[in-house]
Amino acid sequence: MIDQDTFARQHHVPIIKGIKAVLPEGKGRDVLDALVPFFSRYHDKAVLHGAWSASRLFLGAEKIRMIPAIMDIVCIPDALEEIVTQEGFQFEQDEQVFLMYAGPVAFRLEGGKIGDWPLDTAYYSSAVPFSLDGVIVPVAAPEYTIALLLRHACQSGMVLEEPALLDCVNLVAGPFERDGIKSLDLDLLVDLTLHMAGYRAEDLFDQLAEGVSRLCYEGIKEKTVGWIETWKKRFRHLIEIQV
Repeated sequence: MIDQDTFARQHHVPIIKGIKAVLPEGKGRDVLDALVPFFSRYHDKAVLHGAWSASRLFLGAEKIRMIPAIMDIVCIPDALEEIVTQEGFQFEQDEQVFLMYAGPVAFRLEGGKIGDWPLDTAYYSSAVPFSLDGVIVPVAAPEYTIALLLRHACQSGMVLEEPALLDCVNLVAGPFERDGIKSLDLDLLVDLTLHMAGYRAEDLFDQLAEGVSRLCYEGIKEKTVGWIETWKKRFRHLIEIQV
């Protein structure tokens, strides 16, 4: 796994220390205008993940919350030097991410990992391709995004903060509300939940079920709650057979 702090120093990347990035004000068309040129150059080397992957623009069911114009990107390790150098990224030492602005939109970049979790080739190969203005934008598979959000919650007091909670719910509900969005792979999600978040993730399912109330349509709510309950039962069974 790449030590990004060391990488930044070795490659003479400008380091921002103790300064938080200003929250970008761009939205809507600004986001599209930033994503298209970036992925026209790096569609085979990078994946969009995080909050925007769970938006209605990509895999989410609804416009369930406001999302700041911050694009979370992860690239394959071999491409990190090229992207950081060519795009003029700086290294934000507090968050341990590379940071770059494209007008009113910010890009946060990591190489080969998200937070403390190293990514395998399956993460990149499972990305869902979307076309924006004829440019392919690979979007992280929802099963990985959800499992990583649960992992973070397990490391942070067993609480799914509202943005993470709503992103998880929106990704689970996506296939029930939108044509063309493939159903989540339940077996994969169960495995990733245990592998990434551990057995304590079982305590988060009630929070997920409560978050479903933020969806708009009753029929979608019922299907989403039912799916979460099935996921919980399968997860509990997996734990029982491994103990």
